[in-house]
Amino acid sequence: MLGGWEILSNVVYGEPAHPMTKTIITSNWRPLRPALCTLLLGIVVLWAMPRNASAQLYFSQLTFQGHTAEVLSAVFSPDGRRVLTASSDKTARLWEAESGKLLTTFQGHTREVRSAVFSPDGRRVLTASSDKTARLWEAESGKLLATFQGHTGPVWSAVFSPDGRRMLTASSDKTARLWEAESGKLLATFQGHTGPVWSAVFSPNGRRALTASLDKTARLWEAESGKLLATFQGHTGPVWTAVFSQAGRRVLTSSSDKTARLWGVVGCSCENLWRIRPDLPAWNPACGKLRT
Repeated sequence: MLGGWEILSNVVYGEPAHPMTKTIITSNWRPLRPALCTLLLGIVVLWAMPRNASAQLYFSQLTFQGHTAEVLSAVFSPDGRRVLTASSDKTARLWEAESGKLLTTFQGHTREVRSAVFSPDGRRVLTASSDKTARLWEAESGKLLATFQGHTGPVWSAVFSPDGRRMLTASSDKTARLWEAESGKLLATFQGHTGPVWSAVFSPNGRRALTASLDKTARLWEAESGKLLATFQGHTGPVWTAVFSQAGRRVLTSSSDKTARLWGVVGCSCENLWRIRPDLPAWNPACGKLRT
């Protein structure tokens, strides 16, 4: 179950309701006790599922209130015990998941905070802002550790590498950038998109980067060098997200063209040859291998 939906059949079982009729922007699944954190305009709601829930689910509700403007993202900590929110009020906030108690406020950005995420170990927080910067914070104290400057437009998203040592940012300046987390040093710039880059993520092994852009494409890059490896073309509208499968062999993209597309990705180190086709397994003629 996810958000009141059974994943395989998409049948609604006890859809959560909120007294405020607002747009749900995003949701995030909690890793421990089944729960869903939904994000509405200006409010964050935690829906907790009973441990003995039957087919007809009932949800208890916990609301995180304190932001003074719309909340743009909400995520759980790796252990599921805390919630991190980002807001147009120029702050990010850390909350206790069980009680809704405010633990820390991250202040310093001069424009709205577009996203906020935890490091893999949960000890640091990374924020992305329309003030053209990303910032690294100590989660417990809210202390600012580093500021990542260089983008010439709003930074839409920022994520950690799987090992937490590097960061990837996506910006409306049509680039994504790779940074060293501890020092703030710029390591690589991913250039080639002809429109704003909405999101950027690492592959599961951290060796590649995947970007999604309003230029209707997603692109695959070598993380260390910034070298373009492949372009995913086919969407007829802006591509909002692009993510890897758990094994890193497939890519899933979502677009304003009302579709999501699944792509097969194959790479042979011997030939460094890549082929990408939507909705089909990927065949690499150089190596004669079919990967799914």
